Amino acid sequence: MLDLVTGFVLFSAAVATVMAVLLYVWLRNRRHYGSLFWAAAFASLAAGSLLIGARGQIADPLSIHLGNALMLLGFALLLAGIASVNREPLRLVFLLPLGIWLVGMAAPQFAGSVAFRMVLYHEAALVAYALMAWSLWRSRRRSPARLMLFYLSCASVATSAVIIAAVVLWPPEDFLTYRLGPYVLIAGTMALMGTVLVGGRLLNEDADVTLTVLAETDDLTGVLNRRGVTRRFAALRHAAGQPLVGVLMFDLDHFKRINDAHGHAVGDQALVHFAAVARAQLRDGDIFGRLGGEEFCAILAVSSAGEAVAVAERIQSALKAVPLVTAAGHVGVTVSTGVCVEPAGGATLEALLTAADAAMYRAKSRGRDCIVADVARASRDLRRAAG
Repeated sequence: MLDLVTGFVLFSAAVATVMAVLLYVWLRNRRHYGSLFWAAAFASLAAGSLLIGARGQIADPLSIHLGNALMLLGFALLLAGIASVNREPLRLVFLLPLGIWLVGMAAPQFAGSVAFRMVLYHEAALVAYALMAWSLWRSRRRSPARLMLFYLSCASVATSAVIIAAVVLWPPEDFLTYRLGPYVLIAGTMALMGTVLVGGRLLNEDADVTLTVLAETDDLTGVLNRRGVTRRFAALRHAAGQPLVGVLMFDLDHFKRINDAHGHAVGDQALVHFAAVARAQLRDGDIFGRLGGEEFCAILAVSSAGEAVAVAERIQSALKAVPLVTAAGHVGVTVSTGVCVEPAGGATLEALLTAADAAMYRAKSRGRDCIVADVARASRDLRRAAG
């Protein structure tokens, strides 16, 4: 059977390879911090494994104390990577496994026992896997890779518990010659490598989501672009829970005049300002995006045309209440708004946008800074749907 030293060296080589791949992934997309945390985790695991494998050839404090501490630091970084993928803040509790090891090793009467050190390490690993399972379970985001990693983390908790029981029942006198040592190494390695493989799939899923978000987001304002609006429209229409779908089309008034008078930088600020004000007046499930230039739209499920108009009025009122302050002074920003409402079942995005756009141009022709609703169209469509 493979001796422990060779096993630790091979494990270090495998983990270091994964670390290099993840570091390359992060260098290609530096917004993807999950890859960076996991690359750092595998660097720590590889270094710790090498130090443990060098037991007897280097000083014990380096091999035992530092080696295992680096392994458990690797778990903390794995947890940080999961938090990053879940879009959650880092938590001090991620350092709990490392803290268990450091506190336990501070007691010299116990630290000299091989059995105590093995139990202590695997207790810390058990806590790390339990935290991993907890982080995955409590996340609002669900995916096949998350579910798989959750079950694997639970299995790793059980594996760590079995290892602890085995060490307690058959305590070793020396780690490198321990008869159950190879089995302990294989079990621990399988749990960790399983985490590596499934975690890689999780990171890949997150990278795909990140790329999708980037492709559907307007770079300047941070709201959806036309592609993002189109993709989300079908989901809103089918899950509306309301009989109507309303579209609010906004066009910033005299936008060219703002650019000419104050410069394009102030014009950009006006776009960002309006997007922030409008989005703050909408519900979480509503769709809001920039269609291009100074045109924006909001799509929402409503119970009546009046409800859609009320939202448009609320946005216009908020825009007047929150002036745009720039280095050039206060800049007045107003919008002309067109509203169109159709029954949710038969609504098509292009028809809604076209009708709302026509209503918006009627608002422009009436002097701007006002709302025009295609109420007659909504009433006609409702009667047709009822009949």
